[in-house]
Amino acid sequence: MEYSHISHDKHHIALTGQDIALLRDRLVPISPMHYNLAEFAILRDLYGRFDRIVFNDESKHPRKDGG
Repeated sequence: MEYSHISHDKHHIALTGQDIALLRDRLVPISPMHYNLAEFAILRDLYGRFDRIVFNDESKHPRKDGG
């Protein structure tokens, strides 16, 4: 896919922890053969950023075991 028509302005959106976790989980199965190198690098960078956010959130607020 070609996304060069999209501007390079930065956009800010509010995401909940659940939003970030769901997006991170969705990015995991990406395969480099489905993207060009630049797009794959962007997606891997997003995954890494989301992963750090989830890790930091989980380290500050550990899950409580239900059983």
